[in-house]
Amino acid sequence: MTFLGTASLSVIAEEDPHIGLEESVNSAECLSCHDGLIAEHPMNHPFNVNYLEAQINRPKAVLRPIFELPPSIVLIEDRVVCFTCHNMESNLPFKLRLTLERSVLCFACHDR
Repeated sequence: MTFLGTASLSVIAEEDPHIGLEESVNSAECLSCHDGLIAEHPMNHPFNVNYLEAQINRPKAVLRPIFELPPSIVLIEDRVVCFTCHNMESNLPFKLRLTLERSVLCFACHDR
């Protein structure tokens, strides 16, 4: 199943609910708290999709080969999941792994 959009926090907890989550967690676990419908930025992006299949089935996405992805971009079983772009230890806005300035995060995967 493909989910579109980015998630927004819908639960406020006294303790950070991300504590204990590891990068192997799948998007479904993130969506147990995040609704996945409300975009935090003006672009919707698919997640929980196979990166290799997207290279073939979505040629307009112009995706880089996996071996060219920076180490900060995490694919779980070759899938784009929440942790692909987000890192709960990040100090960047939205807990991103890479900055959005000059589209650095976007160009980590997309060739244009």
